[in-house]
Amino acid sequence: MTDKPDKIIPAGFEQIEPADPALSADFAPQEQAQVSNRWIPPLLTGLMIIAAIVFFWLPDAVEKPTIDATTTSNGEVSTTSTAGAGEPERSPWAEAQAAKIRKEAQDVLGQLLDLQFELEEQGAPDWATDAYNAALETAALADESYRAKDFAVARDHYSDAVTAMSSVRDSADQIFADAISQGQVALNELNAQGAREAFALALRINPIDNDAIAGSARANNIEQVLALVQQADILYQRGDLLEAKERLLVVRRLDPEYTGATATLATIEDELISRRFNTAMSAGYEALNAGNFDRAEKQFRVAAGLRPQAGEVQTALREAQDSRALRAIESARATAEKAESEEQWQKALDTYEGLLRQDNSLVFARVGQIKAGARATLDRDLGAAIESPERLADSRAYEAARILFRDASTIGDKGPILQQQIAALAGILEDAIKPQRIELRSDKQTAVTLRKVAVLGTFESHSLTLKPGTYVAVGSRPGYRDVRREFTVRAGNNLEPIIVQCTESI
Repeated sequence: MTDKPDKIIPAGFEQIEPADPALSADFAPQEQAQVSNRWIPPLLTGLMIIAAIVFFWLPDAVEKPTIDATTTSNGEVSTTSTAGAGEPERSPWAEAQAAKIRKEAQDVLGQLLDLQFELEEQGAPDWATDAYNAALETAALADESYRAKDFAVARDHYSDAVTAMSSVRDSADQIFADAISQGQVALNELNAQGAREAFALALRINPIDNDAIAGSARANNIEQVLALVQQADILYQRGDLLEAKERLLVVRRLDPEYTGATATLATIEDELISRRFNTAMSAGYEALNAGNFDRAEKQFRVAAGLRPQAGEVQTALREAQDSRALRAIESARATAEKAESEEQWQKALDTYEGLLRQDNSLVFARVGQIKAGARATLDRDLGAAIESPERLADSRAYEAARILFRDASTIGDKGPILQQQIAALAGILEDAIKPQRIELRSDKQTAVTLRKVAVLGTFESHSLTLKPGTYVAVGSRPGYRDVRREFTVRAGNNLEPIIVQCTESI
């Protein structure tokens, strides 16, 4: 980088040097004031006299020259005078033309100075050194022409310098964008020096840009970020994934926009998920083998939450569900078989039917349903016959009970309950055909009829033999309301005398 050129100083103007303060250092302030006040009135009077002589007398005393004016191609006015032996003098018109061109040069110079100030504020000498210095060199040529009073050439050179500096200014946006881009790349590469230089340049061009300010701030954290990234890499190589992840999360908090560790963080997270996934699957199969289906399914669902698309998870869940179902079937089968062994046939039937509702393809359940259903019906009918022996007084009921007894007797594997039922029914069948003696009592005035048996008439006591069953005795007497007495004759059951007499007069 070349040395920074001096600022452009407009030519053609003499600077006034300030008086040396030392010249009046020996005078006291009060004495200086008195000296100045004493000389002011005579000085003003003398100046007024000189001005009057110049204004009134000098124009008439000087011979007016004849001026032949020509204008040169570069804007200079050439004049020829006939007055005496003095130097050629400019005509008013030539002076006016020269002043006009000089004014144009000064106007362009003003633009150039504004551009120079703006570019220096943006640090252009640093990021556009060659172009900026070339513009200054063109401006220096303009200064030389200006001092030589060649105003047209000076104006053109100033214009060229303005064009050159405008080009530098117009390139600022692209250079700024490039600096931002380079800074971002340097940040992702953890290149602290490169990032700081790039964002420093961007801030010189645009000190209030948010991206440049944020990038510069990020660059200040690079050393700390770099140290954490290196620590995370070492921890990762050691297999300490949790600690490595923690370091990278600190990096994310320090610099949320840093993407250099994104891939590593994703890899660590994936490996941690794999660890948790494998742990959950192992625990699930361990519980499954132990028959703890609730825990097995819970662990498999944890694994499914970590990797929903993993096929082995769905397979494991199906295995757990199938094992649970199989265990339930085996348990129900054991319950049904136990009920069969205990001759609880209705319970066994209900169990088999429940299994078939869950899975209609279970052969053992279908066979068990048939067997248990038949035995449950037999058990129910035997119980009804034994509990109501009086029904056997009816010939059809007696015949049905006899067939039931025969069917029960043909069963090969008789349990204790069935044996008791067969024995009980055998006794009931025997008693059902054995008459029982009963006694009827009346008042000798009531006519008694034993329905479906005989008309007994009036009596005080009447004994007769009846088969077990239910009978109805009806008594009637003129002037009295009829009475009806229903009684049951049971085998081996001695009944109290049955009283049939009309006592309620009409």
